[in-house]
Amino acid sequence: MHEQLFLIILDMSVAASYVLVCVLGLRLLLRRAPRWVAYAAWLLVLFRLVSPVSFSAPFALLGNLRLPGTDRQMPAPAGISAGLGLADAPGTPLSPVMPAAPNTPLHVLPVAAWIWLAGLALLLGYALVTTIRVKHQTRLAQRLFDNVYESASVPSPFIFGLFRPRVFIPIGLGDCERSLVLRHERVHLKRLDHLVKPFAFAVLAVHWFNPLVWLAYRQMSLDMETSCDESVTRDMNRQERARYSETLVRLAVKQPVLAAGPLAFGESGTGTRIRNILNPKKPAIWITAAAVLALIIAAVLLLADPLRQPKVDDLVLPLLFEDQIERQGRENKAYLAANQDKLERIARYLEDTTDKFGTRPVPLSLQNMDLVRKITDAAIRQDLLDILSEGTVKAVLTGLDGGPHIKFYLKTGPNEYEQGFYHTKADRLDEAAVGKPGDPPYNQVQRYEKLDSHWFGFMRALADIRDADQYRQAAWAHMGPDGQKIVIGDWRDARVTLTDWEQVGKKLDDKNRPFVVLVQFRHKNEGMLGPIGLYLDSVTKKVVGIALLA
Repeated sequence: MHEQLFLIILDMSVAASYVLVCVLGLRLLLRRAPRWVAYAAWLLVLFRLVSPVSFSAPFALLGNLRLPGTDRQMPAPAGISAGLGLADAPGTPLSPVMPAAPNTPLHVLPVAAWIWLAGLALLLGYALVTTIRVKHQTRLAQRLFDNVYESASVPSPFIFGLFRPRVFIPIGLGDCERSLVLRHERVHLKRLDHLVKPFAFAVLAVHWFNPLVWLAYRQMSLDMETSCDESVTRDMNRQERARYSETLVRLAVKQPVLAAGPLAFGESGTGTRIRNILNPKKPAIWITAAAVLALIIAAVLLLADPLRQPKVDDLVLPLLFEDQIERQGRENKAYLAANQDKLERIARYLEDTTDKFGTRPVPLSLQNMDLVRKITDAAIRQDLLDILSEGTVKAVLTGLDGGPHIKFYLKTGPNEYEQGFYHTKADRLDEAAVGKPGDPPYNQVQRYEKLDSHWFGFMRALADIRDADQYRQAAWAHMGPDGQKIVIGDWRDARVTLTDWEQVGKKLDDKNRPFVVLVQFRHKNEGMLGPIGLYLDSVTKKVVGIALLA
């Protein structure tokens, strides 16, 4: 659990680092703009540091900046293969996947995750100790009025508290100094800076391993103070500004690198703040408007996620093989061992005579006796009729993919699984596996196991598509009353598979949606025409093609 959380944090930190660099550049461009614009720009970095998701857009600036390997995937534990005693054939579809760290070796991940947790605990512990120390330091403070307290133990004014914030000031401030200090602190309270600062430190604690986040925290704190100074001194004359600067110098405190303490009056960049106060910039209205527009554009570009290429796993649910199927697999192996001689004779005969049937592949079953009668060898024909009549083998398929593979389909009961054996002249599993790697349907899971010389066991199943019934409903509605009348069974029985747009015979304008969902209905004329197939856009669920799948 903590490893997966660390991967998410790492990915957010990478994305935020790019945004952070852009914000630093934006601050340079907006030097003449009001300081609150620069302060507001840090919200973009903060959002990227805390949110793993955002809206997607084709104009996302991060589209070409993500770390290579962010979307890399690694296989999940092979519980399916282990349970069945089957090996994964090279190039065959695999079962569920989980995200892996960007460019992070898997054996390093657990150690890195624990180090991250240790650093997080250390920083949060430091913040807790600091809070307790400040609370103890202010326990004897005397209330002056409202939420303002005076204490001899505080060196500089600060705000302490989240939901009931209090302003603490040192004893001995003159009326003028006190007025200036309180004006500054009230601006902080009005902008809720007393909530922003501790929240930003909590985010820093989570991303402590990223040095750019430390830089962002320091710069954000400086922009927070300079923008507050700007608000307080906006209507002051030069003499009042000088007095405000003197107060700032006298009450300045040296803030430690680990700034987990309360929001203090003189805590950040005193020299920079004084220069800004004594040399005020009053930007023209058009400059402020341009700065705000630039900030809005930057927010849209930097907060948008790139349009991600959909993956099979976005649409396909994990496939679970039931105990019944595992049991059946063992029974099927036993059947092959007991009948291997007979099956071997049939397979070798069909390998040599496939071309004589005039069609490829050749489906031999009790429902297709015309082809069975084309077997001229009476003994082989009888062997085939015997195994088909026994009920374990439901069909024999020859000439698969134009090659000499003879596949024996076994009855598996009322489920979506297909099991059996195939005989091939190949000696190795990778040579024997039929079909090209990555061929649709993409929600099909296949497992192969070498059982004996030239004999391989196979199991094939269709994993469910997410929202499969929604695709069925959309296809069913498109059929209309006339089409629905010829469908056999309930619309919920329709077969749903994931394929690609090449199967539809047309190109998709939106290249970010390469997948199409095929919904197949059985109908009264299926024996002659094959099932009715409706192709639906995987995102909009609109029908984009219709075919008879003979």
